[in-house]
Amino acid sequence: MIRRFLIALGFGAALLAAFPAFAQMRCGLHADVINGLERKYNERPVGMGLSVDGHLVEIFSSANGSWTILVTQPGGISCFVAAGEDWERIEVAAPLLGLAL
Repeated sequence: MIRRFLIALGFGAALLAAFPAFAQMRCGLHADVINGLERKYNERPVGMGLSVDGHLVEIFSSANGSWTILVTQPGGISCFVAAGEDWERIEVAAPLLGLAL
């Protein structure tokens, strides 16, 4: 389930790589990007994992509900994949609720 999610995010990162102009506007050094997320949006990491192609996938969120998903290449360049509002932390794992992801 989570593996499928990470594969989908990896696919999104591959799409960013296929469109360099878009990727240049939404990418930067990992340290700069995460410092900006904390400074501007008060977002901190809430989850991470490695995609099947070796990219680091991170999810950041804030107490006010904003969230961002980053994909970082092995060389340290991070690209925004998605961002939004109304993030909710789920305490009970979805499979225990009988939900299929």
